[in-house]
Amino acid sequence: GYPVGFAATATWFSRRRSSAMALITIGGGIGGIFAVVVGQLVEAFGWRQALHFMAVFMLTVGVVIAMNVRSRPEGHPEPMDGHRFTDEMQKVRALPSPSWGVPIVQALTSRSFIMMSLGVVALSFATNAVVVHQIPYLESDLGISKSVAASSVAVFAIVSIVGRLGIGVLADRYSKRAMLAVTAVLTAVGIAVLAVASSFAVAMVGILIIAPAFGGLLPVRPAILADYFGTRYFGTINGIAMLATTTGGALGPWVVGRVVDVTGRYEEGWVISAAMAVLAIPLLLLSTPPTALM
Repeated sequence: GYPVGFAATATWFSRRRSSAMALITIGGGIGGIFAVVVGQLVEAFGWRQALHFMAVFMLTVGVVIAMNVRSRPEGHPEPMDGHRFTDEMQKVRALPSPSWGVPIVQALTSRSFIMMSLGVVALSFATNAVVVHQIPYLESDLGISKSVAASSVAVFAIVSIVGRLGIGVLADRYSKRAMLAVTAVLTAVGIAVLAVASSFAVAMVGILIIAPAFGGLLPVRPAILADYFGTRYFGTINGIAMLATTTGGALGPWVVGRVVDVTGRYEEGWVISAAMAVLAIPLLLLSTPPTALM
């Protein structure tokens, strides 16, 4: 999954780390598009046989690819970030500096990690609420048919790929922390549009704003952790940080669903989600580099 791929990628890239991790996440976006294919398999063969097809695919294609993924060996002579040796580099053959890393306890108790984790909890609350409730919202509040509502998920997945790549590239050129804040701003704006939408067209505008923000969060969050705390203990630190994403991602859909059960509509749930995205902005901006630990 992502955590293992991120851990390996972080050791091969430095200045292009966000871009590289963005490429790792594209599979998730393509997977969203394949939801249409899976649906057709279920219709044609039933859900049991469809699961068998997917299992065979994962055991063949997935395992073969995974066996060729490895972390950068200590002292490996190849330059970082996919660069090739120039003539001068071939003469010098200078080895890259050894991997470094902030000890796990120091990293987890640092202000940078705590602020970022809280920001990611708030932002994941908002984004996952949309991911889970997108189809029910379009059906119940706007009267859209199930097939049309389902097609919006494929659109969301495609646009999220643009966000993964675009924001990933920008994060390598500009402040990763600022890019995380940008994803929170876009999420807040997009969910605010959903809260006031009265037509499918307006709702799709909101979805198209949220999708690239959702995609951009995926590669930039682990990339900034590697920048802040190094790669030696990155797998453990990133795995623990994933708890923040999981926690927010679980709370958001549940809270919004509970609000809909009480009020009978999504407007109030979207307002809460937008407020959580706004809350994430200062938290993410306060997650400054832990210079004292570097």
